[in-house]
Amino acid sequence: MIAPSTFAGEVACADCIKLKTTLTLRPDGLFLLRSIDRTQPQRRSRAVTSLGFWEQSSEPSELVLKSELEPPQYFAHLPDHRLKLLRQRSRPWHALLPDELRLLPLVDDFSESFLMRGMVVYLAEAGRFKECTSGRTWPIAAQGDNLELARAYAAKPSIVGEPLFATIEAHFAQRLSPDGKGKEEVVIVDRHDGIQDARDCSMGP
Repeated sequence: MIAPSTFAGEVACADCIKLKTTLTLRPDGLFLLRSIDRTQPQRRSRAVTSLGFWEQSSEPSELVLKSELEPPQYFAHLPDHRLKLLRQRSRPWHALLPDELRLLPLVDDFSESFLMRGMVVYLAEAGRFKECTSGRTWPIAAQGDNLELARAYAAKPSIVGEPLFATIEAHFAQRLSPDGKGKEEVVIVDRHDGIQDARDCSMGP
C-alpha cells in the first residue's frame, strides 16, 4: 500500500442506508476516516471523523484499520486501486451496497476539526497534545482555543509538566519548525471540554 493515499466511496451501515466514506492512509501509519450519512437531508448531515492505525493484516491482500471508538475494520485490495470492506470480518450483517472505496487522484488532508481525546501538557507556555488512540504527540499551535486550554491546565493543582486529560475539537496544520529547516505538523485547538485531572487514556471513551 502506497501512502499517503485517499480512497472514497459509499458503504452501508446498520442504522442508516449508506455512508459517504473518505479514508486517508498516512505514511506514518495513521489513518483518518470521514463518514457522512447520505440518508439525511444535506442541511442535517454532519461528518464524523476518526483517527487510528492502519496496517497490513496477516493476509497479504488485506488492510486493517484500528481505532479507539470502533471495532477493527478489514478491507481487501481489489484490482484498479479499490478497497472492499470485508463485512464478515468487520461488522457482519447483510448489506445491499458494494462497500467499495476507490483511489482518488489527490490526497485529502482532512483540514476540518474533529474530536480527539488525549493528554495535555504545558511548559513555558508551549503546549503538547498526546492523542490516546495513536499515542502520537503533536505541538499545540498558539492560536484557536489554545489560550483558554492553557489557562484551564494552569488552573489545576498539578505538578509542573504533569500530563492532564482533555477532550478537544481540533484539526491538523503545517507550520515552520522551530529550527526553520522545514515544516512540522501541529494541532490547532478549536474547542475544548476542559481539563479532567482524574482521568487518563486508559479509562476509554
